[in-house]
Amino acid sequence: MWVCVATSCVLVIFFALINVAVALRGQAHEHGQAQDRGHEFREKKYTYDDQVAGGELKKLQEEYAKYTSFSQEPPWWEHGLEMQEVDSKANADVPDHDIANYKGPTVYKYEEYKKPSDPTFLPYTDVVDNTESIAAFEDVLHLMPKEGLLVDIGGGRYDSATKWVESKTSMNMMVADPFNRPVEHNKEVQASVAKHGGADMVTSMSVLNVIPDLPSQIWHVWLVHHILKPGQLAIFKFYAGLWPIRGTRVQTVSAPLVDPTAANSQAQNNAFADAYVPVIAKVFGEANIFADSNLNTIFARKASD
Repeated sequence: MWVCVATSCVLVIFFALINVAVALRGQAHEHGQAQDRGHEFREKKYTYDDQVAGGELKKLQEEYAKYTSFSQEPPWWEHGLEMQEVDSKANADVPDHDIANYKGPTVYKYEEYKKPSDPTFLPYTDVVDNTESIAAFEDVLHLMPKEGLLVDIGGGRYDSATKWVESKTSMNMMVADPFNRPVEHNKEVQASVAKHGGADMVTSMSVLNVIPDLPSQIWHVWLVHHILKPGQLAIFKFYAGLWPIRGTRVQTVSAPLVDPTAANSQAQNNAFADAYVPVIAKVFGEANIFADSNLNTIFARKASD
């Protein structure tokens, strides 16, 4: 059932948070260079666990409950922060991976940094990034319905993953992203979802890991749940960072956080999939999710009506 915000005040807060969430994703994979320029960042212990222990999720649940009685469907991204104007011509034919030459996910290697003879050497393993572009969908392709609508929230500017998925399945894949897709494009995606009665699968690839605060995270998860048909599967993937802070939950955030949508703002939570279980379970229900940190993935099924 489609729902909407009861008051314009709540609308502004909701869509502002959604826009912040997706805006931060756009610069996620500048992490390697950013970590090398450590003086530009401040590091702090990822406060996610502290907020959970402090009852923050209970407060979020109370706020989230306000969204259970909406009767109309507003545009997903039309209130709060303004969307960037994106030229539609920039999207169709500029792939971030050449589909014909795709050989697998990006691999970050460490052998070039230090040698075993170096007294500070540690045998860091290569990081295989299965959370971006075609690679994000390659290892979950077998889980997709035989046909229907797949919506990727925060999927970025390029269409290479869309073309690849559609070449491998009978799915119709659409990407919605307020900061990397034209306004009219996002409205068309929403209209298609409404016409279809919801999406048969929704994906969130490397989005939550670049959202530094719980409130924005839960609104992103709510939108994924909101779009998905009852009984269907959502897939969340998370980039966990590079060694030595990979998976440590030491959050790297560029200043100033007061304006997280600024062009120079970046965030990386450096956390494995299990860190995001509480917030996704809060929306989907604990019995309906499964975390696999080996795949950097959480699978969540929307309860049937």
